[in-house]
Amino acid sequence: MQLFDLPFLVYRISIAPGTVDTDPVRIGRAAEDNKQFLETLKSMHPIGRIADPEEMANAVVWLLSDKASFVLGHTLLADGGMVSR
Repeated sequence: MQLFDLPFLVYRISIAPGTVDTDPVRIGRAAEDNKQFLETLKSMHPIGRIADPEEMANAVVWLLSDKASFVLGHTLLADGGMVSR
């Protein structure tokens, strides 16, 4: 018995990133008073750093690849261990 009677398969997958090194984070790094904020962000991730945008892109590429063909209805935590703390 099929769960849904759809003419196509809906994957409903998503990614839940931790802090990613984007323009707003880089701007914060440039300001002297935001250095402590950046260190706080890093310390929130058990891996001890924030992610590169390429790392998030790699996770999305994997989710869209045939290697993740059995992954349905899932949110991939790509957060450097932040949620597991």
